[in-house]
Amino acid sequence: MRPWIILLLALLLVPATEARLEQSKLQIALLGNSVDSALADTLIFNIEGPVVEVVPTDAKNFEMQKGKKVIIILGGPDAYEGVGGIVSKLLSQEEQRYIRSEGARMTYSKRDLWRKGQQVFIFAGSNRNETRKAHMEAVDAVSRSLRELTP
Repeated sequence: MRPWIILLLALLLVPATEARLEQSKLQIALLGNSVDSALADTLIFNIEGPVVEVVPTDAKNFEMQKGKKVIIILGGPDAYEGVGGIVSKLLSQEEQRYIRSEGARMTYSKRDLWRKGQQVFIFAGSNRNETRKAHMEAVDAVSRSLRELTP
């Protein structure tokens, strides 16, 4: 076979291979307001990789993303820009009371909220700094959980 034919075949196969890799990536929806999302760079850095893609979203566009297998939500029941309204529906009254107490932070893990087999992580705190601390403290455990879910 001529060398240029082999090269042509190789060039044709590379985009197909890249497309399959893109399709096999675990897409994670990251819901947060502008402040909490801006403080999540370390979290994103630690979970995004060759087989994991983080898809940022806001409350307005969350409806299109809530079918993802994994969702990470940044913020508590009082978070701005509509995030708090979503979180309020997911946390119990007791969980909300706790998060509203001064200096509180927690990582909540919920399953099967909008689809079967779904994992939702909620990093919430009494303010933006506590929310950031919540995901900084849990990033290693979340990363391990995500590795189990990747293709």
